[in-house]
Amino acid sequence: MINATRVARLKLKSLYRSRSVADATTNDVERAKNFLEWMGSKTEMVIHENTYTLPADVTLVQGMQVKRPANPNERLIQRGTVLWMDFGENIGQEFSGRHPGLILKVGGLTAVVVPLSSQAPTTAQLQSGIYAKIDHVYNFTPMVRWANVLNTTALSVQRFHFQRIGGVKGNALDNIKTAMRASKVFGH
Repeated sequence: MINATRVARLKLKSLYRSRSVADATTNDVERAKNFLEWMGSKTEMVIHENTYTLPADVTLVQGMQVKRPANPNERLIQRGTVLWMDFGENIGQEFSGRHPGLILKVGGLTAVVVPLSSQAPTTAQLQSGIYAKIDHVYNFTPMVRWANVLNTTALSVQRFHFQRIGGVKGNALDNIKTAMRASKVFGH
C-alpha cells in the first residue's frame, strides 16, 4: 500500500515537472500539494481502518433516531450533528476539502452527510431549490451556512474530526428535506 502511494506521488511529480514552468500557476501548485497531502491522509486511513476505534466518549446513534446523552461527558454523533470532516480531493467542481458536515443518518461506522459552506449560492442556484439555508450551527462560529443537497454523500467516521461537535435545530433539517424534494433526486 505504501509503495503504491510512493509510485503515485512520483508519477504526479513527474507529470508536473514535464509541464513548462510558464504553464504552472499558483493554483496548480496548490492543487498538487493538496492532492499529495490527501493521498497521504487517505493511505493512513486505509492502513489503519481495521484497527480504528472511536474516541471513548463518542457514541454513534444509529439510523434516524435522536437521543440525549446519558451522562454529561458523552458525545453523541447522530442526525443533526455537525462536525468538521475531510471530503477528500475533488475533480472539477466536486465538493472537497475539510468542511463542516451535517449528519443526516448514521449506519454502522458510516454516515450520510451533507457538507456545509459559508459561500452563499447565486440567485440562479437558489432558484434551483437544491440549496438549504442553515441559519445557525450551535457550537460553531455564528454565520449563515448553505447545504447543496446534491453534495450529499456517505462518509466513514474515520473522516470526522471530533474536537468540535455542533448541531442544528429541526428547522435546518426541514430545509434540507425541502431541498432534497426539490432536487427530484431523493424521491418525492
